[in-house]
Amino acid sequence: MLEENDKYSLREDNTELTIRNIINSDAGSYTCRATNKAGFTEKQSFLQVFVQPHIIQLQNETTVENGHVTLTCEAEGEPIPEITWKRASDGRTFTDGDRSQDDRIESIGHHGKSALRIRNVMLSDSGRYDCEAASRIGGHQKSMYLNVEYAPKFISNQTIYYSWENNPINISCDVISNPPSSIFWSREKILLPARNITNIKTYRDGKKILLEITPISDNDFGRYNCTAINSIGSRIQEYVLTLADVPSSPHGLRVIELSQTYAKIFFNKPDSHGGVPIHHYQMDFKEVSSDTWKVVHSHGTQTIVVLANLEANTTYEVKVAAVNGKGQGEYSKIEIFQTLPVREPSPPSIHGQPGAGKSFKLSITKQDDGGAPILNYVVKYKSKDKEDQWLEKKFLGNKDHIVLEHLQWNVGYEVQIIATNRLGHSEPTMYEFIMPPKPNIIADTLFSGLGIGAVIGLAVAALLLILVVTDVSCFFMRQCGLLMCITRRICGKKTGSSGKSKELEEGKAAYLKLLLKEENGKEALSAETIEIKISNDIIQTKESDSKA
Repeated sequence: MLEENDKYSLREDNTELTIRNIINSDAGSYTCRATNKAGFTEKQSFLQVFVQPHIIQLQNETTVENGHVTLTCEAEGEPIPEITWKRASDGRTFTDGDRSQDDRIESIGHHGKSALRIRNVMLSDSGRYDCEAASRIGGHQKSMYLNVEYAPKFISNQTIYYSWENNPINISCDVISNPPSSIFWSREKILLPARNITNIKTYRDGKKILLEITPISDNDFGRYNCTAINSIGSRIQEYVLTLADVPSSPHGLRVIELSQTYAKIFFNKPDSHGGVPIHHYQMDFKEVSSDTWKVVHSHGTQTIVVLANLEANTTYEVKVAAVNGKGQGEYSKIEIFQTLPVREPSPPSIHGQPGAGKSFKLSITKQDDGGAPILNYVVKYKSKDKEDQWLEKKFLGNKDHIVLEHLQWNVGYEVQIIATNRLGHSEPTMYEFIMPPKPNIIADTLFSGLGIGAVIGLAVAALLLILVVTDVSCFFMRQCGLLMCITRRICGKKTGSSGKSKELEEGKAAYLKLLLKEENGKEALSAETIEIKISNDIIQTKESDSKA
């Protein structure tokens, strides 16, 4: 029997039942019974309570690599929620009955509880997993973390190092593990560093342990072991320190480009770098008739070297060697080549643009001089008019541009340029151009050399000058404007009163002349009458009235 209290209230002669603070246990069947002297009747009503999903069991898990683990998520709610798993690393979701492609992961759910089973656990399985419980009235999500422990792993691929006597070398033992591992260096079962060994030291660089070896004899070269240990297991990595050597000799020397004064040499890299990276290449060359070798170094490890400032029609010998940290290797086989003989220069390459005034600038690109310096350039030019004659000018060979002057506006020209050295002259280079139209003389004279800011400034100054002239004109002709306002403020009322008196006198005289003209041929008015009219006008005039 339900009685009225904090939970239940009855109203309208017990015909209305109110249930407060609904919880899941309030769900069920409620019976209403009506009774009188003749008997009773009763009916039932079922109350269904909907409850938002809520996850009540989910916890972090730890397992080992290649092991098995089950992740459990349990939720309550009404109706019973469905549970979905989501792996944060790749966004993959698992619902009841889902499996991964490799069949290692399977989701099994039943009545608000789901288990995610993972077999043959991999390192990629570690990380965050989200459990989401959802029903038609809402959802709830929680996260857990799967920690995968594993034995140490060496992540460095380099196991062979090269050095030479008195050259320090660092060997890195780079290890990853979970939980973190302890790292030890040893050689022939002797832990390093040892008290009686001074040329071998260890340093910690983050998670790595560096072994620094300064070889002082052949005994310091050989095998060294790095051991990493944690609670899951241990691993050993062997490193070899080898005596470095100089590189072997480059091969395949050949000339790939040749002129009178330079040669471009190509060669193949040596088959062995000696264990130490090659730093650069040294190329030696000399004239066949000379005993003195000249030296040129490559740019880094490039296998093309340019020999410059050579003599024309001369035979040279060239050889190359590779250089690494240990030293210089053996030279390659000697290659012999001969520079080209001196000849006439090649035709010059030119491009042009209009110059100042009636001129045109022709820029000369440095060309093959044939092995001898350019002495001069011979320039012939004329307008395209058939009757015009060729004009000829000479310029020194060290010029990089030529200026043609006193040309005609809007006229096309033909140009021939010949380069000359001590052996002769080149083939002519032909060039054509058209002079621009005649420029605006006013614009050129007034605004030549002025920037946009200067032109705008001149325009503003001209506008201000026009405004000042206009204001002065209004002052003298109309007695108005800015200047008139300033004058009245400075001079005050006295000037204004005297000005008005003068205006009244002038008005009086004009009025008398008008009356006399109107009464011409009629009876003349008496002076008294006229004086009275004028006086009346004067009396009616107030000091504050305008001139109008």
